[in-house]
Amino acid sequence: MSHSQTVPDTTLRMSRVFKATPERVFRAFVDAQAMRVWFCPAGFSFETITVDEATGRGSFFVMVHGATGSRFAFALDYTLVDSPRRIQWISTWRDGFPEPGRETMATIEFRKVPDGTEVTLTQHGFLNRENRDEHANGWGGGMDKLAMYLAAER
Repeated sequence: MSHSQTVPDTTLRMSRVFKATPERVFRAFVDAQAMRVWFCPAGFSFETITVDEATGRGSFFVMVHGATGSRFAFALDYTLVDSPRRIQWISTWRDGFPEPGRETMATIEFRKVPDGTEVTLTQHGFLNRENRDEHANGWGGGMDKLAMYLAAER
């Protein structure tokens, strides 16, 4: 575990409603093929993605930026997979990140609402507000792609 100091107010929180059942949305977070479609922000794609289909637990991911070739490798240790309600993981930064070895912790909650499923993401452990905001932009782009993926999958 990283023992680096974290600046206050670096927790990322966002919610989004998707027009799909909690089971469908949850599955998109644990299925490697689905994650290849939506999990990366715009301009990125996965070079490597490892997810255990039986448990829905990921382990190693490498994203590549198409225009620059920049690579970002990270490990995910899924500490909770409670289908279709909640996922928790520890993300450990590897190559391409500003502080390899740093860990961030994320909780993704799935809640049935009248229009579909509300997904709430809470992630903390970022270096600073700028780093948090970069991840917020990445997650926002990924969530946009997830909405398109779920709409096309109907």
